[in-house]
Amino acid sequence: MHIISDIAIFGAYFAIPVVLLYFLLQRKDLPFPKIIWLFAAFILFCGFGHLIEAGIFWWPVYRFSGLIKACTAIVSWITVLVLIRLIPEAAEIDSLEKAILLMGPHSIGELAILYGARRALLECNLPWLNPELLWKRSLAASKAVRIIERTQFADSDGSAFLCALLHPIGRIVLATLFPDEHHELTKHCLETGESLDLAEEASFGLSYGQVGARFFSTWRIPATTRLPLENVTRTFEELISLPDHTRKQIEIVKLALLLSRTAMGLWESSDSVDVPHKAILNKFNMPSIQRMLCLIREACDFEVTIHQLQSASGTDQPSQPMTVPIEYHSAAGTSSDLLFPLLASVGLQINDQRLELAHCDLVDGASLGGEQLRHFIDSQNAPNPSGIIRNKRDASLFKPGSTICLPTTVQKIRAFFAM
Repeated sequence: MHIISDIAIFGAYFAIPVVLLYFLLQRKDLPFPKIIWLFAAFILFCGFGHLIEAGIFWWPVYRFSGLIKACTAIVSWITVLVLIRLIPEAAEIDSLEKAILLMGPHSIGELAILYGARRALLECNLPWLNPELLWKRSLAASKAVRIIERTQFADSDGSAFLCALLHPIGRIVLATLFPDEHHELTKHCLETGESLDLAEEASFGLSYGQVGARFFSTWRIPATTRLPLENVTRTFEELISLPDHTRKQIEIVKLALLLSRTAMGLWESSDSVDVPHKAILNKFNMPSIQRMLCLIREACDFEVTIHQLQSASGTDQPSQPMTVPIEYHSAAGTSSDLLFPLLASVGLQINDQRLELAHCDLVDGASLGGEQLRHFIDSQNAPNPSGIIRNKRDASLFKPGSTICLPTTVQKIRAFFAM
């Protein structure tokens, strides 16, 4: 038993460094190649130690065995010392690189996709698009997908992850094929507050998601994987008619985009804003919204600065919250209260406590309607409330010009409260 076990261990210990060194010779760009050589030597010496232990039953080469053990000890300690010396150098890796390496699961295929996506987004030469922002939005959304999928306790086919990571590709394709038209369209949306998603679809006949899906079809990516991307610009209400499994994949991607941008403040003025009903969030068995946002922030190993969010067209994201204090009347009993952090993430000064200073009373009507919303307004004792609503008919419950209807855009939300 001892002899067979030692020989089997030697076989494995011999094969591991061979595979490691083969991989190292195939990939000349791997970081820290010396440590791989040291690990290969360390494992190989350990294997020879077991081989000698197997043969020592017939050949009592105890001195040679001691020599091999001494060599193993020396190589082991050299490896430890080199690792200690590499720690400061490894810690200085760019934060985005660390974010890639920390992405799970740690499969070579997934890391290759991440590397390719980052190059495609950061190297696009389109002055009116912000490549750094595109990459960070994609990375944050893909991590949000992983967090949402972990709450499902089921295996994922990777469709939602891939779509969240690569969702801006369609916009880059449109901007590359029609640079002048897309540049003017982007400027128009920034000036008018219209949704760039809808403007692209109206101008080019396809949404950026549909363009991206068709682009990926040339890579022979299955249609089921492309489906969430094709529907990413549709509202949550428009998805109701789809089959359950199909709708769930699309909702995961849309929810990941919304939560990641809310958590990290990765908004652009022309972004569409749509908030799902509480029933959609309950379906995913997610923890509280605040907990989800914290998990996304912890997973994203980068910081968002105002300089990085500055668009190439010269329009800045607000560096400070808007000075008009807004008292937020939560409908948390019937909603997830996602609206509160979302409004704060686009630059509004939101408070959920009673304020003594002059302020705007904002009623959360995103998950209420009709008589329910009327009763909720009456229960808040707000003299002249404003409201965020889903159904335009509910605007009659407020004074004219005091409502904003979802879906809308970031710029329209800011303009509404700046009045």
